[in-house]
Amino acid sequence: MGRNRKMGLDYFPFDIDTFQDIKIRKLIKYQGGKAITIYALLLCFIYKDGYYMRWDKELPFIISEQTGFEEAYISEVIKSCLTLGLFSKELFDTEQVLTSKGIQSRYRDICKQIKRKCDFSEYSLISSEENDISSEEKTVSSEEKPINSVKSTQKKKERKEIINTFSDEKDISISSFGKEECNSEPESPPSPPAEPAPEKIPLQEIADMWNSTCTNLPKAEKITEKRKKKIPLRVKEMGGWEKAKPILETIFGKVQQSNFLNGDNNRAWICTFDWIFDNGSNWVKVYEGNYDNVKPRTIEQRSSIDVGGLSQRQLNFYNYLSKCGAFLLNMPIFPTDEEVGNLNSIPRPELNEIVKEINNKTYLINGRTSIYETIMEVRNKRYGTP
Repeated sequence: MGRNRKMGLDYFPFDIDTFQDIKIRKLIKYQGGKAITIYALLLCFIYKDGYYMRWDKELPFIISEQTGFEEAYISEVIKSCLTLGLFSKELFDTEQVLTSKGIQSRYRDICKQIKRKCDFSEYSLISSEENDISSEEKTVSSEEKPINSVKSTQKKKERKEIINTFSDEKDISISSFGKEECNSEPESPPSPPAEPAPEKIPLQEIADMWNSTCTNLPKAEKITEKRKKKIPLRVKEMGGWEKAKPILETIFGKVQQSNFLNGDNNRAWICTFDWIFDNGSNWVKVYEGNYDNVKPRTIEQRSSIDVGGLSQRQLNFYNYLSKCGAFLLNMPIFPTDEEVGNLNSIPRPELNEIVKEINNKTYLINGRTSIYETIMEVRNKRYGTP
């Protein structure tokens, strides 16, 4: 019985002109230099199994584990890659598959080099003519045909055309220029469509707004070069300065009021001026209230939890949460008697740490309703225990 034919690659090329590619430059501009790590890791995943990969909802978590980046940021980078054409957006929208014509062309050319047959039976973005290896491409020795014959010249031209189709797709370019251009002045990368003159952003006014509002946090003393680049990007995301001003006033006010952003968390981490403007997701999370304080409701307000209808085991667990995890009692769905039994089987020190983490990260569970499901979810993320 024959072995299954290997589809994945052991390597793929990374050209020295990669960072001159207009798509890569835009990805760095919009998402920062860390985005290249995510893009390169996605290419490794794809080439490991062939020329495409299916989307998995756990992919941001897997990449987060390997890079240390936040899952929300990873999702934003993948969206940018699709928008910029680094992956085929049409194929992703219809088939939930990550690939591109450039990836497939590169895979095809490497397979040719290692004399492996390519099978593009699924999700092919390159034509059959591009994929076929013509019999006329085989090398002919000087004994079989004169090297300066018309047919030999034609074959060279065909091989050159096939190779050059690889550089037409610029996901990560293999070569920015063809051989015939090596001795001439290289053309500059294509310019993006003309845009209106950039809006003048009052950077110092924004810094002063932060300093006067977020009095408990480090001040923005200087408008650095990094801030000159980052702040206008975020203001543009907010819709321009006229719309951004009230949004920033709201964001800075929320930062000042948030216990978590002021260091009341298990890492003693505090929010900074630069963190707000670092990427396109941080300011959105603050603005949408992910870090707002949540005040525990009184027992009277928790009308959905009928304390009088609880079993003795449930009542004991209710009293435990009242002392150690009052925030959880904001959720209307109290554990069943069986679920309480499962929770009691968790070692108490471990359960105490989970409840403490939930209380310190209340922004993570806003909108949740089930106490049991919330505890088990945090336990799974913390200890990897189902």
